[in-house]
Amino acid sequence: MIVDVLLLLGGIAVIVYSADRMVLASASLASRWGVSAVIIGAVIIGFGSSLPEMMVSILALDQPDGLDLAVGNAVGSNIANISLILAVSVIVFPFGGQGAVIKREGGLMLGSFVLASAFLWDGTIRVYEGVLLLVALAVAGFAVVSWSRGDEASEIDDPTTDRRSSAHLIIALVALVALLAGARAMVIGAENIALEIGMSEGVVGLTILALGTSLPELGAVVASARRGRNDLVLGNILGSNVFNSLGVVGATGVLGSGSMATDFRPDLVVMVIVALLAGAMAFSGDRLRRAEGVLLLCAYPAAILLAL
Repeated sequence: MIVDVLLLLGGIAVIVYSADRMVLASASLASRWGVSAVIIGAVIIGFGSSLPEMMVSILALDQPDGLDLAVGNAVGSNIANISLILAVSVIVFPFGGQGAVIKREGGLMLGSFVLASAFLWDGTIRVYEGVLLLVALAVAGFAVVSWSRGDEASEIDDPTTDRRSSAHLIIALVALVALLAGARAMVIGAENIALEIGMSEGVVGLTILALGTSLPELGAVVASARRGRNDLVLGNILGSNVFNSLGVVGATGVLGSGSMATDFRPDLVVMVIVALLAGAMAFSGDRLRRAEGVLLLCAYPAAILLAL
């Protein structure tokens, strides 16, 4: 058990650090090339910081009942991104609602939640459903790029901006390799712990794996909020959730289609509800306030208790 705990915690630590390095290097390249804040937040940082979920879910498919681990990881991460990460960000640094971003990328996120939930509702995920989700991800990415063409270019606060583009590229690739290793260690540790304490793979995915793989998003969001970059905060969360729902679940369906032992329907309902709640709060005024952040935060332990 001690070795498994060390594998789990060590994997999380490697994932957090390597994902941060990879996202920062990618964002620095994008900033140098004059890419808009929406692209950096939603595509580069949002999609990039969701790579841990992708890696963990794909590697989990090699384990017994790995499909439950993979799906639970994606669904749990979506819930954590809104009811934990966005909530903490709003409580510490209240910010404007960014109505234009929410209408565009928020609509994509809600649509991706509904589509993924529809495919997962019967307790199975099929190859063709995975393919459709990946196609939807490509369409969503194209839409975000098209919408952002009129946005202003953005700059990322990075103390390593004096490095050449090739150096940033090397850092990103090395970080990706470390990310793979950390994800593998995390999956093995979590799976063994679940077997030791009698916890189902679905619950492990919804809780331990989801929280661990969401740590890169938490770091990116808090750092962006502290710098007053509300566009990056929302872009990161919305982009990450779209990638989880379409990319992670889609890849899981293509590579590991089958039936799940865990009933994820209550968690899918919670996922859609917290998205609607956050959207309603954002549209209710020109700011997301601390009280609204507290309300969102209360939804997270409720979701965890529901998973158990």
